[in-house]
Amino acid sequence: MVSTNCGVSLIAPILSLMPHRGDLHLLRPELPEELEDLPSTAEGEWRRLSESEVWQAQRGFFHHQGVGAWSKGTVPHYITTNPALARAYAQVVIGYWRDWQRDAMGGGEEPFYILELGAGSGRFGYMFLRALLELRQRSPLASLPFCYILSDFTESNLQFWQSHRSLQPFVEQGVLDFALFDAEKDGEVRLRRAGRTLEPARLARPLVAIANYVFDSIPHDAFAVKDGQLHECLFSHGGLALDGKNPEWFQEVLPEFRSRPIDPAYYPEPGFNALLASYASRLGNSTFLFEVAALRCLDRLRRLTGDRLLVLSADKGYVDEESLQGLGEPHLEGHGSFSLAVNFHAIGAHVAASGGRALFGGHPRSSINICAFLNGAPPGGYVECELAFHEHVVRAGPDDTYTVRRGAEAHYESMTTVQLLSLIRLTRDDPRVVRDCLPALMEKVEEADASLKKEVATVVRRAWDNHYPIGEERDLAFEVGLLMVRAGLHEEALFYFNASLELCGAASATLWNVGMCHLALGRFDEAVARLRRARELDAHVIPLNAFRPNKESSPP
Repeated sequence: MVSTNCGVSLIAPILSLMPHRGDLHLLRPELPEELEDLPSTAEGEWRRLSESEVWQAQRGFFHHQGVGAWSKGTVPHYITTNPALARAYAQVVIGYWRDWQRDAMGGGEEPFYILELGAGSGRFGYMFLRALLELRQRSPLASLPFCYILSDFTESNLQFWQSHRSLQPFVEQGVLDFALFDAEKDGEVRLRRAGRTLEPARLARPLVAIANYVFDSIPHDAFAVKDGQLHECLFSHGGLALDGKNPEWFQEVLPEFRSRPIDPAYYPEPGFNALLASYASRLGNSTFLFEVAALRCLDRLRRLTGDRLLVLSADKGYVDEESLQGLGEPHLEGHGSFSLAVNFHAIGAHVAASGGRALFGGHPRSSINICAFLNGAPPGGYVECELAFHEHVVRAGPDDTYTVRRGAEAHYESMTTVQLLSLIRLTRDDPRVVRDCLPALMEKVEEADASLKKEVATVVRRAWDNHYPIGEERDLAFEVGLLMVRAGLHEEALFYFNASLELCGAASATLWNVGMCHLALGRFDEAVARLRRARELDAHVIPLNAFRPNKESSPP
């Protein structure tokens, strides 16, 4: 039998794929006719999408769920929290710093800041910091000071990060801080550990901001173009009371859109209105989303940095006008919370209007769009940053890695051990890939020669170093320990079983396995102590022949 509880299973695990965000798209039904006597957005049930109560319920959901929103698999996140994406971002950031270093080295001791918006569980930040520190050490910027800021709008996430053992080494090195930062309204950043506030136009160095699966979850507006006339798409959620404390709250939402013509001066920001007018003149009959909260957030960050800003964002959405043609009313994708496809084209056009530029991928993306938005003028231009973006995002990037991994999933059992190890390396030492490959590796590793077994241990250990536990049910350390035993690598197995004890607490199965590994290594006293402790915890769950270090030996 296989259990999903920490440290219980004694046999190879089964595949357990985390849910992933399905294709976000805009549906294509005909829009309803305009209402003749539509209530005002302030008084009636029909409102601008950005002013709907669903956004407050959304915030309530993340506030009350905390890290559980991700650890329980409710909110998809793997595609934006994996080592391939983290390393690609780190390469782009290194390039960005190299472009600015001649102009910005006069910042004294002040570090370059990297602000992650909506950091959630902190998993991406952990992987990014590991990749960035390695790359920085191998570059001419080895001594360049920097500080990564994990931020979110809810205090419980900050408490989780501050107590997470995997993040403590970065805190001790002085390269990690935390901030309560609301992307919907804040314009300054208060650093929790440093005790200082990053205020507008006072940063000595340019800023990097990271926004993965953020812009899709903060307020949007929706518009329709009909025969060259711009209409607002007003939204109703069905008139039900929405309670974000209920993890199933979004299932009660009955989304509906209706449209009516609007005045050209729709927003107080002239630039927003100019962008809407350009869509009205070029799109034809179509509906599009407008990331009003994201655009205002970027404007505040530009003011914070004195217009020296790099924003990296990964999300589902649209990057050109062609993909916006002929779309129907917006689709709210539910997954505990909800999200909308991001109109990256509008964000890029707004950045360009402010004198910046946008970088997009050069071919259709099958799973996710990765975009870079640049403001400012380093002395030699963005040569290094654009090169890094081209090589590590456009030419062959995280979206391609994800696509290959998905295609390989159904073939793990038929792949050789060498091929499985190549896949793990290709995905930049992804612990998720190790987890999913474990059943296949379990079946093959006993027949591998000593050299290949050693390589299995090396590759898996590198992936383990990328593992960032957030309370998910499966005990990866325990399962990898079983793999090491199958390979006859009992010292390696001890490392993982002991990691399981630290992360998941004392469990009889884990202690039993620790004892058996000590026995195989000739450490009789240690073995007896662990086996006795295992029996004290549960005398019945473990039969005497449940686990053998090798085929010839038997437990005492």
